Amino acid sequence: MIFKSYSIRILVLLFAGVLFVGCSSDDDNQDDPTDDTTGGTDDDGGSTDDDLEVARQASLDVLNGGDTITWKIATAFLETASGNLELTGNFNIEDDEFIFSGTNLEWRPANDVRTDATTADETLRDYYRSPIETSITFEPESSSELTALDGRISFSIADDGSLSAVIRPLPKGDGDLLLTLTQKTEADYAAPPAAGLNFTFDVTLLAPGYMGDGNGGLIGSYSENSLFLVHRDDTQSDGTSNPERILKYNFTDGTQTENLFFQSDFVTKRLNIIDDQLIAFGGQFANTYDIALGADPVSSFNHGLVLTRFGLAVQDDNAFIVGTDFTATANSNVTRYNYLTDALEVLGTLPAARFHAGTELINNKLYVFGGRDDFSGEIAFTESFIYDVDTGGTSTFDLPEPAFNTYAARVENLIYVAYETRVEAGEPGTFDDDRNINFGVYDTLDGSFTVLADNLEDSDERSTIHAITIFNGKLYVVYGNPITDENDVQIYSAPIE
Repeated sequence: MIFKSYSIRILVLLFAGVLFVGCSSDDDNQDDPTDDTTGGTDDDGGSTDDDLEVARQASLDVLNGGDTITWKIATAFLETASGNLELTGNFNIEDDEFIFSGTNLEWRPANDVRTDATTADETLRDYYRSPIETSITFEPESSSELTALDGRISFSIADDGSLSAVIRPLPKGDGDLLLTLTQKTEADYAAPPAAGLNFTFDVTLLAPGYMGDGNGGLIGSYSENSLFLVHRDDTQSDGTSNPERILKYNFTDGTQTENLFFQSDFVTKRLNIIDDQLIAFGGQFANTYDIALGADPVSSFNHGLVLTRFGLAVQDDNAFIVGTDFTATANSNVTRYNYLTDALEVLGTLPAARFHAGTELINNKLYVFGGRDDFSGEIAFTESFIYDVDTGGTSTFDLPEPAFNTYAARVENLIYVAYETRVEAGEPGTFDDDRNINFGVYDTLDGSFTVLADNLEDSDERSTIHAITIFNGKLYVVYGNPITDENDVQIYSAPIE
C-alpha cells in the first residue's frame, strides 16, 4: 500500500492529550481518598484489570492460535469519494498474508494496491512490496480492537471470532482499504497445475533480430494491459551502436509498438515496471522510460557494472542483481540497485559464479536457478541457491537436470521455471547441440520442485525459450528460433490458475 506522513493527525492527537492532562490537574478533588486510581473492581470484588487481560489473551488466541496463524483477505473494498470499489479476488488482494505470532504481525502485501484509484482497474498497481514486521497493541480499555503500524492498520475481532481490518493509506486523501480476513488453509496456497501447461499462440512479434541465450526481458503491465519485451537488436545498427529495442504488445487493441534507443551496451537486458515507468536494466546502463514509450528514456544511468547473462529480481524500489564481471573469474555477487537514488550496494557473494540463471525474489529470499559458471560455457548445473537478503546467508537446492539457461517468474508462493537442457549433437563445444525445453514449479513453502508437462513444439534442434513472465493468471513465454529465422519468435501463453 502507499504510505506517506500522518504527522498532522499525530500532532493533533498529542495536543488533545496535553489538554486532557491539563484539565485533569485542575480537579479540586484530586486527593480525595475515595477516588480509586489503582484499578477498578467489579461487584464481587474482583479486578476488572484482570478480566481485561484475560479477554485480551483470548483475543490473541483467536489471532495466533497460541502460536502462529496466517490469515488471508476474504473480502476487500476501497473507499472512494464516489463510493466503495470492490477488489475481492484481485491478484493484488489474493496474495496478501497477515501472520500473527504472539503480539507480533508480519504483513506480506506482495503486489501493491493503488489507493488513489477511482476505478477497480486502476487499483492494479505494478509494484511488488517487501514484508512488513510490526507489533500489535490493544486500544485502551479494549479487548477486541487492536492497531499496528502506528495506527495505519486497525483490527477488530467480533464476538464470533471473525476478523476485520482497515488499512489507512497516506495521505488521508487516498481511500482506506476495508477488509475481512479468514484463516488461510493449505488449500488456499497456489499449487502447480495438475494437468501441466497447455500453451496457445498469442502473437508473433515484429521481426526481433537475434535473441538467443537469454538476452531479453519480458514483463506484463496491469495499468497498460500490455506485455513488454526488451532486447538488443543487432540487425538495426546505425553504424556506431546496436539499439536497445522495446516492443509493447497491447492486449486491448492488439497493437504492437516499437521503441529504439541507440546506445552502446552489452547484449543482456532485463525489465521492471514501477507505476508509469518502465526500466530496462542492461549490462552497463539502467534506462528509465515513460511506459507509453515513443521516446528516448527519461533517464539513463551508467551503473558501472560489467554484466552479461545476469539474473535480476525486483522488490520495492530495488533491483537485486546476480552476476559478476564477465571478464574475470569470480563468484557472482548479489548487488542491490535502488531505482530512485541510483545507489548500488554489494550485499553478498554466492558460493559460485552463475550466468544464464533465472532469478526471483519472494519474502526477502532470492532464488537462483541452475545456469552455468561461464557465460559461454558448455557445463550446466543443477545446483541452485537461496540468498537471504535479511541475513546474508546462502543455502542450496537442486534442479532435476543440469540447466544451461533458466528463466523464473513468481506468483504467490510459487516460482515457475523454464529451463533448457541439451543433447550433444556433434563435437563438444560446437554450436550444434539439440536444445530441449522444460518447465517446472518451485514451491517456496516446502522447497519442492514439480516438473510440468507442456505442449510446445520442440522437435527442431534450435527452438528454445527466450524469456517468460506471469501476467493475468497466465504464464507467457517468448519462444522460437531466431538464429535461423529472425521472424520465428512468438509469444505463447498457458493458464496457471
